[in-house]
Amino acid sequence: MRRRLALLLVAWLAASATLGWLAQGIVRAFLLAPLWSLFLTLRLLWESLPGLWLWGTCVLSALALALHSLLVRSGRAPAEAEPQTPPVGPLHRWARDVERAAAGEYFRWRLAQRTGGLAAEMLAHQHRLPREEVVRRLAEGDLGVPGPVRAFLTAGLTSRPFRDQGNGRAGPPDLEPAVAFLESLLEVGGDRTG
Repeated sequence: MRRRLALLLVAWLAASATLGWLAQGIVRAFLLAPLWSLFLTLRLLWESLPGLWLWGTCVLSALALALHSLLVRSGRAPAEAEPQTPPVGPLHRWARDVERAAAGEYFRWRLAQRTGGLAAEMLAHQHRLPREEVVRRLAEGDLGVPGPVRAFLTAGLTSRPFRDQGNGRAGPPDLEPAVAFLESLLEVGGDRTG
């Protein structure tokens, strides 16, 4: 089997070499000579053009193309850009949450989450404790936070919306005492630094 394969390979190589040697003149006469002649003719035409005329034509063509593109664009009405939404900062998000709080229990709970998080950070800074410790103490009532405020803040720090344990109906605490408490924390913090 190997010997037969080797003989076929040698025969194929011999035939290829013979055909290549025979076709050498045909390829040279019918393919390479006309291509070389075309190349020489094009090179002669290129070199016979004056450089000034060639470069002048290129520069004028580029200038005409640039003017055409500028005139075409200025003649059209500009495409209407999509209205961009104004950038939303933290203050805008807080205002949006306060507005949405009137829409239902879920939005009051989201506002309580943000308020509870802010209160936990402020109390952690004031008492120089980790945030997790402040959340634990706030739930236990160890930080001296008034009852209605503590109810609002701890309700926001839970993972589910407000629920009254007795009858299963929604019972969100009031926001105003929590806001007044946060303002008092800011005033105390301002006196310490100022």
